[in-house]
Amino acid sequence: NWLPVRLTGMGFAIAGDFEDAVFCWRTQAATWGETETGILVASGAGAIGVRLGMPVQEGFGVEERPDMGMGEDADVDFMQSTVGLIWRTLALLETTKIVTRLDGPGLLCAFLYTYATASWKRSSRSANLLAASSS
Repeated sequence: NWLPVRLTGMGFAIAGDFEDAVFCWRTQAATWGETETGILVASGAGAIGVRLGMPVQEGFGVEERPDMGMGEDADVDFMQSTVGLIWRTLALLETTKIVTRLDGPGLLCAFLYTYATASWKRSSRSANLLAASSS
């Protein structure tokens, strides 16, 4: 499950809020009991901007779970965001599979480079705007 879990986590990042998903993956996934589950929960929560983690009743005891994600506490309104994230991720992974099959890895690399460059420019612009507004 090593590769599918990481591809899904990366798909969540690309289909949702990239920076928050990767940040949560890198800083929070290891705090979960199972690494694979931690990657999926942390990257998914970061991608939709929700904070998860509350005690869970198991048998006769309560299991504490670490906080995952960032943003608002989870509520029913985030269910639609979660469904949307999953559909966008599935579409992205399926498109990637088709593009790789049709044109080989060259087109896929070009797509990922273009996306990463656009994401970096957006981040740089946001940081510049934030710095300018702080001055």
